[in-house]
Amino acid sequence: MIIDITTDAQGTTLHFTHEGLTAAESACFEACSRAWTFFITKSLPQLITTGAGQPIASYRR
Repeated sequence: MIIDITTDAQGTTLHFTHEGLTAAESACFEACSRAWTFFITKSLPQLITTGAGQPIASYRR
């Protein structure tokens, strides 16, 4: 996982790269892609704005 953070006059940009996660080389590509999309577009913004993110309901430790 590589996280690049940049700032400019418009604000802050986070660029996430899951190195090695490719459709050709990873058996979990589709599931991992869906999970990252959920966390980056839903849970992370919620965490930043409210202080509480949104875990995936079916996830069990």
